[in-house]
Amino acid sequence: MNESPVRIEQQDADELRAHYTWKKKALEGGSVVVFTGLVAAMVVRLMQATDLWAHGWLLLVAFLVGMIAADFVSGFVHWLADTWGTVELPILGPTLVKNFREHHAAPRDLAKKGLIETNGDNCMVLIPVQVGVLLMPIDGSAFWVLFHAFALSFAFWIMLTNQIHKWAHMRRKDLWLPVRALQRARVFLTVSEHAKHHTVPFESHYCITNGWMNGPLQRVRFFRTLERIIWRVSGMIPRENDIGTHAAVAVAVKQGILPEGFQPTRHIVGTQSTPTRSLS
Repeated sequence: MNESPVRIEQQDADELRAHYTWKKKALEGGSVVVFTGLVAAMVVRLMQATDLWAHGWLLLVAFLVGMIAADFVSGFVHWLADTWGTVELPILGPTLVKNFREHHAAPRDLAKKGLIETNGDNCMVLIPVQVGVLLMPIDGSAFWVLFHAFALSFAFWIMLTNQIHKWAHMRRKDLWLPVRALQRARVFLTVSEHAKHHTVPFESHYCITNGWMNGPLQRVRFFRTLERIIWRVSGMIPRENDIGTHAAVAVAVKQGILPEGFQPTRHIVGTQSTPTRSLS
């Protein structure tokens, strides 16, 4: 006998969008400017302290490792924002959580956002990291060259991640030729890879820089393991505030996070219902 489809309860995209104020936009604009200046300082400092030809292989390794690390971090942060918390949380609510929840409710709207709104938050969170790196020594030794090159690569890819994410939601004909080429080479997240995340109930394929880490993390059940641990420790149900209690419980039971027959003590619902595929 087939199970009936589960219906998710999402918050309305317009209500979520109301959390984006002129103050937030100004903060994002300032963050983009500061981030750009700090990246320039990191590049100049690395070039002055490094024999680029002698350490070429180290720079290449650092670039690739930074890219992979950025993809993992993008997935981890994406999972956090999708799975836990609400838009009412101080600081993180109207920024991180709001952006991902709004994106689930109206995924095409990301392609309409401007440069500042798309990249401002990532620039903002990277500024303390950049300042910390610039305060650390660099003496031209292999270790410090590798460290600073990794930090520069990581900052660059994290900054670019939401832009890459935006490109994965745009029509192919609207993309610049270099972007389409990098998507085909899987250096940038592809449309097909990211479409897997937008299959309700949005519980997989969180990595959005290039998507390389999605497969390995899926195979080891990385996020499901964390969700089970957090539920056991705190009692919080994963994705409850994003898709509603009924759907969140059904998904968690299906995935083995919650026990069969689990009965929640409260019910959270959003403002619009979306029919979903069967969880059978």
